[in-house]
Amino acid sequence: MKYFIYARKSSEDKNKQIASIDDQIKEMKKLAEQFDLEIVDIFQESKSAKQPNKRIAFNQMVERIHEGEVQGIICWKLDRLARNPVDAGIIKWMLQSGDIQKIQTHGNEYKTGDNVLLMDMEFGIANQFILDLSKNTKRGLNGKAERGQFPSRAPIGYLNNKYEAKGQKTIVPDPDKFQLVRKLWDHALTGKYSTYRLADIARTELNIKGYTGKPISKNVIYNMLKNPFYYGNFMWGGKEYVGIHEPVITRSEFMVVQEFLCEKVKPNRKRKHYHPYTMTFKCLECNRFLTAEKRKKTLKNKEEKTYVYYHCTNRKSIDCGQGSIELGRLEEQILAKTRTLQLPKEMTEYCLSYLEDEFSMDEKIQRKRVTQEETTILKIEEKLERLFDMRLDGELTSNGYTKRKLKLQDEKAHILNKIADIKSETTENTFKDIRSAFNFNEDYLDAIEKADDEEKRFLVKQVGNSYTAIDRKIDIELKPTYKEVRLLVNSIKSEYGVIETEKALAEQGPFHDLGRISPLLGDYRELNPNCRYHKPE
Repeated sequence: MKYFIYARKSSEDKNKQIASIDDQIKEMKKLAEQFDLEIVDIFQESKSAKQPNKRIAFNQMVERIHEGEVQGIICWKLDRLARNPVDAGIIKWMLQSGDIQKIQTHGNEYKTGDNVLLMDMEFGIANQFILDLSKNTKRGLNGKAERGQFPSRAPIGYLNNKYEAKGQKTIVPDPDKFQLVRKLWDHALTGKYSTYRLADIARTELNIKGYTGKPISKNVIYNMLKNPFYYGNFMWGGKEYVGIHEPVITRSEFMVVQEFLCEKVKPNRKRKHYHPYTMTFKCLECNRFLTAEKRKKTLKNKEEKTYVYYHCTNRKSIDCGQGSIELGRLEEQILAKTRTLQLPKEMTEYCLSYLEDEFSMDEKIQRKRVTQEETTILKIEEKLERLFDMRLDGELTSNGYTKRKLKLQDEKAHILNKIADIKSETTENTFKDIRSAFNFNEDYLDAIEKADDEEKRFLVKQVGNSYTAIDRKIDIELKPTYKEVRLLVNSIKSEYGVIETEKALAEQGPFHDLGRISPLLGDYRELNPNCRYHKPE
């Protein structure tokens, strides 16, 4: 009889009881020498036997056995040959049909005509090992997620802590990348950059690299900006969990970026021509979107020039008689409509300084309220302990103890919900949202004048709720926040001169009430009437 040696060890075999491939082959050769067995070839592979028909060396060995090249197999144990019912069935059938006369293992031998019960049991144990391993692995990973630990590779900006105990390994900020990733999010929060531009910033300015050490692509940036991990949560098994890792941003900042992303062009979307304002403005006559087309004109000096015209998609219909708007004139009207969104730098600095003081005071009040409620929780827990002692001493019946316990637990749950509501009124997040709005407006005009086509589309659609066109004139209905900004800026520019904030604070005299900017706070609070601007004489 002639034999093949088959040796296998997979990544799942982490316990030391399973010998390495080299050790298996060494022992199999000793067996062959001991029993005087002729070895034709040796097959070895580092591959799991969990899935059928996935092992190249195993399939080659089976094919050569069917061709009658050998009559036996030598392996360390049967589970080296198969851990799934399909491959196990192939081995058992080859043994029963006579294709194989004998399987020799380190501690046993299996021959044609033997009782197959022992082989079935060993293959069954091997298969059950895989099933249990899968269940235990999933259970362990889900348990880790429940504890707030992300059970996978850390995203860019973080590292998997390899120095903690198995099952307790956490994710920690990457000392080299964490702050760089935060700067990237700061760029995204301005609303002035597309994912393409952010990828360029990550490569050239911040030098953020991926797992392989190569510069990250725009698709990686897009996935980063959609990943809740960066504000403290993570997705696992279709569910969102609250993580225990240190967040890069707040949830409020994350949601702001999501709104920006909704307006961006999808990654890898190829266009022959890109026109920034298509599917933006609607014709008021027929309620159809404006589209764009290029036209070439020959000038008197015989020079050929290309123009872009925007027109209604229903322009050929007899029901709509609207003409075209040349791109240059369209952009002039857009700038005219959005020019008043530009906030003076002095106004931005003064407002943010004032608001920061206001929110700082609110945070102190919030912390005081939480402390008061937590003190009440401690008192309830003391009552529960006393109640339990009374039950042990027989001073309370079972029903009396249960009723009083449930009442106290309801009070505790009510206060815990109250604390959660107080904490949800995060003044820090509110201030960051307002600061982002002010900073966005301060640089808006410069941003839109310097933007490329994709960024122009994004910036224009960021400020308005609806965009219409009629008789070659456009109109942008601004979002409520930007309406208030425009009213405020127009008022300052028409009624007051240069804003002298330091002088306004130091001198007594006529002041301009800033109560009109209160809508910018989203009805958060009324501004202090003492917050004023100096009115120059």
